[in-house]
Order: sequence, then structure tokens, then C-alpha cells
Amino acid sequence: MNPILERHWQSSTRYYCARMYRDMLGDVVIESVWGGRFNRLGGSATLPVDTEEEGRAIMDQLSKERLHRRYDEVAQVR
Repeated sequence: MNPILERHWQSSTRYYCARMYRDMLGDVVIESVWGGRFNRLGGSATLPVDTEEEGRAIMDQLSKERLHRRYDEVAQVR
């Protein structure tokens, strides 16, 4: 899976990652993963979208929400 767009945010205790990619059928999907930085609590969600443009708009909205909740956008960590 090669992401079309991937973004990462973290606060002092939490993280949130979102990536947009094409699945095996060629559909555009946004996958979100979140949790605690120092514990095993967290979750994930997958959202199908109609176009890459719609996906980019959703990713921009996710960024606004994370920044509003005092997360910092960070470079990808592997």
C-alpha cells in the first residue's frame, strides 16, 4: 500500500495518524489510527471516499480538528 497522503499528529499523551490510499479494488480510502503514546489504548477506522479531492478535503478537516485539540503535526515516525 503506497499512501497518496499521510499525516501524523501527537499531543503529550496521544497520537493520531491518517493515511489516504487506494485499496486493492482501486477505491480511495482514508484509514485513521489513534491511541495513547504510553499505553495500549487506541482504535482505528476506515472511511471510503469517492475521489482523491474529497479525501484531501477530509484530511484537511482532520488536521483542523487535531490542531484545535492541541495536537502538533509531526514528521512520519517509523
